[in-house]
Amino acid sequence: MALPSLTTAQIRKIEALITAWQTKLTWEFLVERIKSDLNITTTRQTLNTYNSIKAAYDTKKQELRGKPTTEFVKFIKSDQKTFEQIERLKAENEVLRLKVDKQLAFIKNLGVLSASNPLLTALLNKAKQSVQNKSK
Repeated sequence: MALPSLTTAQIRKIEALITAWQTKLTWEFLVERIKSDLNITTTRQTLNTYNSIKAAYDTKKQELRGKPTTEFVKFIKSDQKTFEQIERLKAENEVLRLKVDKQLAFIKNLGVLSASNPLLTALLNKAKQSVQNKSK
C-alpha cells in the first residue's frame, strides 16, 4: 500500500488556502498556488484523492459560481415561513395604508364641506364628542 503523500498539517493548509480563495478556481491554478505559497509539490490527481480537499474544492467552486451551498439551501427552507409571513404583513400594511389615505381624504372633504354648511359642522362636532367620550 502506498504511503500518503501529504501530511495532515499540509492537508489543513491546503484546505485553508482553498477556503480563502477569491478568484477563478481550477485544479491547475490550485496546484500552482500550493507550490508557490506552501512550497508543496503535488498534482491534481493526488489532491483529488483526499476527500477533505476535494470537498473544500467543490464547496469553494460552487460558491465562486454563485450556486447556493447546502447550508444556504437549509437556511432558505427554514426561513421560508418567516419570509412568507413578512411578505403577507407587507401586503396587509399596504392595504391598510391605502385605506387610511382614503379615510383621511374623506375627512378632509367633510371639513371643506362643513365650512359652508352649519348643520354638517354641528353633526361632525357631535360625532367627535361621541368618539371622545367612548375613548375615556
